Amino acid sequence: MKKILIILLLSLASLQAFAQQAEEAKEAPKFTVIQSETIKKAFDRYVASGVNEARYVFRIRVYFSSDQDARATSEAIARSLRTAYPDTGIYRTYDSPNFTVKVGDFYNRDDAAKLCKKLKVKYPSAYIIKEEKKIVE
Repeated sequence: MKKILIILLLSLASLQAFAQQAEEAKEAPKFTVIQSETIKKAFDRYVASGVNEARYVFRIRVYFSSDQDARATSEAIARSLRTAYPDTGIYRTYDSPNFTVKVGDFYNRDDAAKLCKKLKVKYPSAYIIKEEKKIVE
């Protein structure tokens, strides 16, 4: 008799739980946001000012050298990367005495890591760097 009573109570409890889930699924919560027009305008100005742009980006440094042929080598690498990745930013810089070639403007490290893995096949010294976003060329 105890076993039957326990089974009956458990089945009623499970039915109650399913009924609550079905009831919750039917009704989506409804709410209204009331905000002043001043706040809306201030937020729109904030967005328009570009403050929400990322200040730092991840780039992949594929070449860094100060050898005698570094200029020609960096030009060749930049040219080949521009043809291989036309939609990705390629940056070739000279900071005395080094020539550098960097690839990309990635806003998260995971995207940079995906391309870095591909580039390491041809450029084994490639690695990810984080730098301030600015136009370099």
